[in-house]
Amino acid sequence: MTRRSFLTGTAGVVAASVGLGHTATGASCGMVISPFGRHQTSVWAAGSAHSVVAAFDLFGRDQANVEVVMKALTHQAQIAFGSLAIRPIDRLGQPSQSSLETLVGGAAVADSSLVFAVGVGASLFDSRFGLGALRPSELVPMPVFPHDQLEPKMCHGDVVVQVSGDNESACIATLRRVAADLQASAELRWSMSGFAGTEARNLMGFSEGQGNPAVALPDDLNSFPWVDASDQVWAAGGSYLAVRLIKINTTAWDRTPLSGQESVIGRRKISGSRFANELSVGSHVGRLHPRDGDGVDMVRRSYNYANGMGDQGLIFMAHQRSFRDGFLRAQEHLAGERLHDYTTTFGGGFFLTLPGLSSVDDWYGSALLS
Repeated sequence: MTRRSFLTGTAGVVAASVGLGHTATGASCGMVISPFGRHQTSVWAAGSAHSVVAAFDLFGRDQANVEVVMKALTHQAQIAFGSLAIRPIDRLGQPSQSSLETLVGGAAVADSSLVFAVGVGASLFDSRFGLGALRPSELVPMPVFPHDQLEPKMCHGDVVVQVSGDNESACIATLRRVAADLQASAELRWSMSGFAGTEARNLMGFSEGQGNPAVALPDDLNSFPWVDASDQVWAAGGSYLAVRLIKINTTAWDRTPLSGQESVIGRRKISGSRFANELSVGSHVGRLHPRDGDGVDMVRRSYNYANGMGDQGLIFMAHQRSFRDGFLRAQEHLAGERLHDYTTTFGGGFFLTLPGLSSVDDWYGSALLS
């Protein structure tokens, strides 16, 4: 199943009754993708064919501008999920009424699979907007790890937006609408466009996301990606998101024999099967999962990127309940691994994916700003 939906409680009833969201096709036929529910869809839904991720910095020092941005993002999410119509121009020059069409270069592109996600970074809680006391304790700027070569312009951000779907043009067009809508309130800090490889393989040729839990509905994930109310009540139902922009030295990797590649990763390249424990010691998988069933709890939603032959890599994204017990713990395990000989992290950030919308009148971040 490539698309799933979950509508719970009052929010689900409201969404269904007024037609908010859109109905998936194919394997997920009949299931409604919607912004409503305790959790945002991007955390638990199966990966898409394409995804674009962008971080924005807000203007000014007025908390009212944060509300303007969040309401604008909510509006764009409702368009992406199909609950608000846009009016692209059809072939005859007449406005189209379809809520599932996106204008790209004068052509309408249908995509009923779009998923829209909104998160916030630690910088939103600096001195500008008076929100410092409401910052979740683990929402801090992404630290610099050994072997990182971080480019400041490609790191962090006040707000992060992710648009995923089966049509690349529709994802890009949606993000363009976001940028246009935020022009007076925020500026683009960085963006990346990615794609899922054949059989979900990364550009090293290995399957990406093995070890992810089997998910049909958000409750299947139990509690491990979801932030609870013990720190900041407003953040309950959200999920910490680690984004790492990783460049791969594909030339060096391609010149490495298959046996060498497999020993670095700790899995068979074709089958994806894990080496026996004694063979995987020191490998990427062996460090993360020293014993079967023992590892770091994260839900990975990563995508490949390719900007020509000289710049290819991975947009690594992982959701978790706690950076300390998730991504940061993973980095401790991976210190000194051989995979660093082939990869360089140049950007990304730590974010909190906000809780979902509770009603048709709700907007992202409303609990934070109330």
